[in-house]
Amino acid sequence: CQGTGLAPFYSILNQQLNNDDCETFFKLFYCCRDIYFRNEIFNMGKFWNFSYEIFQNGYFTEKKYGEIIHNR
Repeated sequence: CQGTGLAPFYSILNQQLNNDDCETFFKLFYCCRDIYFRNEIFNMGKFWNFSYEIFQNGYFTEKKYGEIIHNR
Protein backbone atom coordinates (compact mmCIF):
# COMPACT_ATOMS: atom_id res chain seq x y z
CA CYS A 1 0.00 0.00 0.00
CA GLN A 2 1.05 3.59 -0.33
CA GLY A 3 0.65 6.65 1.91
CA THR A 4 -2.75 7.07 3.51
CA GLY A 5 -3.89 3.97 1.62
CA LEU A 6 -2.60 2.12 4.65
CA ALA A 7 -5.83 2.85 6.58
CA PRO A 8 -8.03 0.15 4.97
CA PHE A 9 -5.18 -2.38 5.05
CA TYR A 10 -4.53 -1.63 8.72
CA SER A 11 -8.15 -2.33 9.56
CA ILE A 12 -8.12 -5.68 7.72
CA LEU A 13 -4.75 -6.72 9.16
CA ASN A 14 -5.75 -5.80 12.70
CA GLN A 15 -8.93 -7.86 12.42
CA GLN A 16 -7.17 -10.90 10.98
CA LEU A 17 -4.17 -10.85 13.30
CA ASN A 18 -6.47 -10.78 16.33
CA ASN A 19 -8.42 -13.76 14.97
CA ASP A 20 -7.01 -16.87 16.65
CA ASP A 21 -8.38 -19.06 13.84
CA CYS A 22 -6.50 -17.19 11.10
CA GLU A 23 -3.38 -19.02 9.91
CA THR A 24 -2.64 -16.73 6.95
CA PHE A 25 0.79 -15.13 6.57
CA PHE A 26 0.76 -11.39 5.86
CA LYS A 27 3.59 -9.32 4.38
CA LEU A 28 3.08 -5.55 4.11
CA PHE A 29 5.09 -3.45 1.66
CA TYR A 30 4.44 0.15 2.65
CA CYS A 31 5.58 3.03 0.42
CA CYS A 32 5.42 6.45 2.05
CA ARG A 33 7.03 9.73 2.92
CA ASP A 34 5.64 9.91 6.47
CA ILE A 35 5.10 6.62 8.27
CA TYR A 36 1.47 6.59 9.42
CA PHE A 37 0.45 4.05 12.11
CA ARG A 38 4.12 3.30 12.71
CA ASN A 39 3.77 2.14 16.32
CA GLU A 40 0.75 0.04 15.40
CA ILE A 41 2.57 -1.60 12.50
CA PHE A 42 5.61 -2.19 14.70
CA ASN A 43 3.42 -3.91 17.30
CA MET A 44 1.77 -6.04 14.60
CA GLY A 45 5.27 -7.22 13.71
CA LYS A 46 5.30 -9.18 16.96
CA PHE A 47 2.70 -11.60 15.53
CA TRP A 48 4.13 -14.82 14.11
CA ASN A 49 2.30 -14.42 10.81
CA PHE A 50 3.02 -10.76 9.98
CA SER A 51 6.05 -8.96 8.60
CA TYR A 52 6.57 -5.66 6.82
CA GLU A 53 9.01 -3.50 4.92
CA ILE A 54 8.82 0.27 4.58
CA PHE A 55 10.01 2.11 1.47
CA GLN A 56 10.73 5.84 1.72
CA ASN A 57 11.78 7.99 -1.21
CA GLY A 58 14.89 9.78 -0.04
CA TYR A 59 13.74 10.33 3.53
CA PHE A 60 15.60 8.97 6.52
CA THR A 61 13.77 7.54 9.48
CA GLU A 62 15.63 5.94 12.36
CA LYS A 63 14.80 2.25 12.50
CA LYS A 64 13.25 0.53 15.45
CA TYR A 65 14.51 -2.91 16.45
CA GLY A 66 14.03 -5.39 13.62
CA GLU A 67 12.48 -2.93 11.17
CA ILE A 68 13.32 -2.98 7.50
CA ILE A 69 13.25 0.53 6.04
CA HIS A 70 14.52 1.21 2.53
CA ASN A 71 15.47 4.83 1.92
CA ARG A 72 15.17 4.82 -1.84
